[in-house]
Amino acid sequence: MHQEIATSGITGITLSNSLRSKLAKCRPNILAIASAFVSVAGVKEMVSIIASCGNPKCHLLAGLDSAITHPAALDLAIENAWTVKVSRATSGIFHPKFILAANKFSESVIEGIGLIYVGSSNLTNGGLFKNTECGFLGDSIANPETASQAFIQMWKTATEATPVVLTDYAALFAERARRRSVQALLDLGIESAGTTNAKTGKPKSYKPNKNHLKNFVSVWSELKSFTGEYKFQVEFPQTVGRILAEIVGDPAGRGSSVRVLCLDDDKTREMKYKYYTNNGMFRINIDNDVPGVSWARNKKDGIVYIERGIPGGGPLTLRIIKPGNDASEIISRSTILGNADSTTTRKYGWC
Repeated sequence: MHQEIATSGITGITLSNSLRSKLAKCRPNILAIASAFVSVAGVKEMVSIIASCGNPKCHLLAGLDSAITHPAALDLAIENAWTVKVSRATSGIFHPKFILAANKFSESVIEGIGLIYVGSSNLTNGGLFKNTECGFLGDSIANPETASQAFIQMWKTATEATPVVLTDYAALFAERARRRSVQALLDLGIESAGTTNAKTGKPKSYKPNKNHLKNFVSVWSELKSFTGEYKFQVEFPQTVGRILAEIVGDPAGRGSSVRVLCLDDDKTREMKYKYYTNNGMFRINIDNDVPGVSWARNKKDGIVYIERGIPGGGPLTLRIIKPGNDASEIISRSTILGNADSTTTRKYGWC
């Protein structure tokens, strides 16, 4: 029998390492996890831990209060055949951090409990690796039936993570994320799969669920590469281009003339927009007299930022933004949320 009040983030010991070691020894048939906040990085790490201890079936109960849990984390859990439910508290917020490893899970009881964690760590990168956390970690307790009862009580009152539930939540998450500062996103641990790919140095992203494309209201692309002489032709790779198509109101990308309000001179212009099947790119042709175009042609720098239009006006607003705080905020937010990617010539993203 082993029981401890374990700390992490102080001595170099992480909750991830502790769970990996102890689960490898008990090799459970099931895991039951309740976490107030869940990130893509947290699910990815738990998938790795599960693989190292015999691939037990995982049941995840994720909190949705405050729109901190990343919808892509829930998608990833479902892709890995986890049973997922979600919960909101009737008062306050849903705030447990609870893991049970056992032999059997049903809607009424969890049997053969071999490991229990109750503490402060969420299923996030911070909770598993970085934060200073504290919790009970043991292979038994005096009354294991109370651990089963506690989890089942929460599980019974939770909501199935159906496509409709997840779609509605993804819309709320996207709207809240746009209003949060970059520092707030970092402080809350709303990271996607990390910041960059260690081998390529490129931002890590996730491919948005096609049902979620309409949740995004802005796209951007670096201006290190473009074509055209009279028109400043900016290309958007397919993922971000399809989001642009949703914003325009032309999901098929058939192409049309689009009214665009250029915010730096308050002028509305007609711009050609089209999807090109030969290279899988979406292109918008920006007039040369738009503020910032001459500078971007000369410097091959900055970003173009396109957003859903002001109610009552055209479908789009547009700005050419030079390097600085505004551009950094846009790029950083997309990168933290996993809404960024890159080609060999430029980064791009959406939010």
